Amino acid sequence: MNTIDSLIEAVEQTRTPTELIHAAQTLADSHSALAVPSLIAILGYENLAAASIATCGLVSIGRSAVEPLMAAVDRCDYDAKTYIVRALAAIGDPRSLDILLECAETDCTPSVRRAAIKGLGNVRWHWLTQDLEQDLHWSREAIGTAQDRVLRTLRFLLDDRDWSMRYAAVVALDAIAASNSGINVFNILKVAQARESDLSVQARIRTALQKQLVTA
Repeated sequence: MNTIDSLIEAVEQTRTPTELIHAAQTLADSHSALAVPSLIAILGYENLAAASIATCGLVSIGRSAVEPLMAAVDRCDYDAKTYIVRALAAIGDPRSLDILLECAETDCTPSVRRAAIKGLGNVRWHWLTQDLEQDLHWSREAIGTAQDRVLRTLRFLLDDRDWSMRYAAVVALDAIAASNSGINVFNILKVAQARESDLSVQARIRTALQKQLVTA
């Protein structure tokens, strides 16, 4: 059986893009937290297939990958940053909330912004409740403040010049509504519907509102 060390070494010794893809897949399939640094490194290898595989591997590892991913955000190029933010967005750990908010609001790369915006809808708020029960530096007031900040940011993004950012904000709000977090986004979407001019964004808002009416 391959050890994690041998799987990491296989990645480091690859000589062709195809070899890297296969080595990345094998390492990702290990689901080991020990693989996280190497999987993050793969994101910067300019191999889109390998980077996608590594991203999925990091997401499958979950919370153990969050702090290394957060630490890598400012050290990587824009292509790698997109994959890092996608991984953080998919994991949904509240520890990455500040990074997601900053990227959603100010990043100059559209793919990074869209990934971060959608990630705001994927925050696992129930993890904060668990952390609160374990006394891990969270209070109920802090949780409420964090949720309010997310909603303020998404409201702001519903007026973004770029229709794709507005679309991503609607996707995030729809995900929040479906998450059983207790956060009410219906009125936010109704206001957005009244002033949205892009047909695709209008349609996405309509879908989100209809889903809430069905589940109400």
